[in-house]
Amino acid sequence: MFIKKITIQNFRGIDNLTPLEISRINTFVGKNDSGKSAILQAIGCFFDEKKFNKKDIFKAKPDDEKTVIEISFLPPTEIDNLALDSQGQITIKKEFELIDGKIKVNSFYKCFDFRDERYQDLWNKKEADLNQIITNLGEVPERSGRGKKNVIRIEQIKNSVPSDVVRENRYNPLGNYIKNLDKIYGSVTYPEYSLFTAEQDLNIEATNFQSQFKPIISAYFYKTETQTAEIEAGLKEDLAIEFEEIRKFMKKNVSGLKKFNPTTEFDWTKSLKKFDLNLEFEGHEFDY
Repeated sequence: MFIKKITIQNFRGIDNLTPLEISRINTFVGKNDSGKSAILQAIGCFFDEKKFNKKDIFKAKPDDEKTVIEISFLPPTEIDNLALDSQGQITIKKEFELIDGKIKVNSFYKCFDFRDERYQDLWNKKEADLNQIITNLGEVPERSGRGKKNVIRIEQIKNSVPSDVVRENRYNPLGNYIKNLDKIYGSVTYPEYSLFTAEQDLNIEATNFQSQFKPIISAYFYKTETQTAEIEAGLKEDLAIEFEEIRKFMKKNVSGLKKFNPTTEFDWTKSLKKFDLNLEFEGHEFDY
């Protein structure tokens, strides 16, 4: 998905940035400390909520307001209009607030939803809930193909709701909205976002430096899952052999013990503890 619009409220030096239109290639021009970097930092906090801290809160923020970062995306394919806002975009809003010294984040999606609460937030509903809504409308849930049940039921509800029921832009809790859309349509995922600032701490071992490259590491292990699966299978086999020897010693005292079946769980993205950099300069030998 590509970013289309950005709205920011009470973030760093930004009190209120009304929807900023974004295209495929963008250039931010302005005086120093005018908020150019703050926009990029806000986008970074949207995609990685852990980066947000209390220093990111606008100092003059009214007590009754929150820090808000809202991004609208262009859908990658044709999507049910009940999942989109009135502009036909996928819009996600994240609200950040400081409660008892800790940052709390609430996420919402914006859609052109029904005003009647009985028919709201359909893209977060389970199949049984959708069936009940259809039944309450006096209809029988239509049969549908595997994997398409919910989208067929949502369409049936839209066609069955009385014509006088008004629709309007509304924010619903995010829940499994993105996951459900991706399951039906595919490619409905956040884009990768990487921000490397000129003021970046160049301590190679620092977490904030290393974390910039996590997407590359994750992508590599995804591409090599066949090889890593062989390693996992080999280790599980070795564990099974060892536990079989243990079982032989135990069988005298534990009657009926037939077999140990070890299970394993791997997270290869955590297998790289850290990396270092060696720099080569013109006219000098490489520093190994």
